[in-house]
Amino acid sequence: MNRRLQIVLFGLGATGFALLVSHIGVTRLLTDARSTGWLFIPIVLIYGLVYLCNTLSWYLLLIDVPRRPPFWRLYAITVSGFALNLITPVATVGGEPVKIMAIAPLVGTRRAASSVVSFFMIHALGSLLTWITALAAALVILRHEPLVPLLGGPLLLGLIGLAVVVLGGHRHGVLERVLRIAGRLPLPARIMAALAARRDAAVEMDRQITDFYRQRRRRFLQALALDYLGRALTMVEYYLACASIGVHIGFGTAYMVGGLTALALNLVFWLPLSLGWQEGVLYWIFRALGLDPATGVYNSVVGRVREVFWIGVGLLLLWVVGRDSAPAVEPT
Repeated sequence: MNRRLQIVLFGLGATGFALLVSHIGVTRLLTDARSTGWLFIPIVLIYGLVYLCNTLSWYLLLIDVPRRPPFWRLYAITVSGFALNLITPVATVGGEPVKIMAIAPLVGTRRAASSVVSFFMIHALGSLLTWITALAAALVILRHEPLVPLLGGPLLLGLIGLAVVVLGGHRHGVLERVLRIAGRLPLPARIMAALAARRDAAVEMDRQITDFYRQRRRRFLQALALDYLGRALTMVEYYLACASIGVHIGFGTAYMVGGLTALALNLVFWLPLSLGWQEGVLYWIFRALGLDPATGVYNSVVGRVREVFWIGVGLLLLWVVGRDSAPAVEPT
C-alpha cells in the first residue's frame, strides 16, 4: 500500500477515534478505568493463556521433528510473532517470516516454513470457526437489527465456504497451487524465474502439510481445538471489562461481541491499527444490544492497553530469542 495512503487512512482513523472519545468524554473513560482497577491484571494476563494455546497448537505440528525446539522458545517466538503482526502497517503477517527464521536453525528451513504455514492455516480456520459461531449468535441475539439478517446470512455462508477452502488446503496442499496460479499471471520474467525456482520447495512443503493432515488427523483436530480455545479465551476480556464497570453480560454475548469485532477488524486489515474503526464497531454493537455505547468504546480502550503491553513483551522476547545462536542444520 502507498505510504501516503497509509498516512491518510491513519489520519482518518485517528479523527474518528478522537470524535468518539470527545463524544463520550475523557472523564467518563477515566472513571471507568478506575472502576476496573485491579481487574486490568487478569484482563491483560489472559492473553498469556491465549498464546499458550497457540504455542501448544504449533508444538503439535513439530512433535515428529527429530530436533524439536524447546517449548519455552516456541512460546517466546509465538508471542513475538503476534506482537509483530499487531504493529505490521497493513496485513497481519509480519511475524510469520520471523517465526520461520527463528526455528529454521533447529529443524531446517523447509520444515520450519511448512510448520509455520500449516499453523497459519489452522489459525485461519480457527478464526473462521470463531466468526461463524459469533455470526450465528448475532442472528439470534441481534435479529431485531435490520442489517444483521440482511448481511449476516450471506456473510455466514461465505465464511463457511472459506472454511471449506482452507480445510481443502490441508487436504490437498496450497503452496504449489498458489505458485502455479501466479505463474499464469503476466508477471516480469525475473519474478517468474524466482517462482519457478521455488516450485520444488513448495511441493515438498505441501507434502509435509498434507501428510500431517492425512496421517495425524487426531493431532490436527487437537491443534485446531487448541486454537479455537485460545480464541474463546480472548472473549473473557470483554466479559471482565464490562463486569468491572457494572455492565453484566453473559459469556455468550461477550463471545458474540468479540467474534463480530474480530471479523470486522479483519475486513479492514489494510487500515493501520484499525484506529477509529474498532471503536466504531464496538459502539454500534453495544448500542444494538440496548446497552450504553460508551461501554463499547471503553472496551476498545481496554483492548488497546492490553495490545501495548503484549507488544512490549513480544519485542522483548524477540530480542531474547534473537540472542540464541543455535547451529544451523541442513534443510529437510
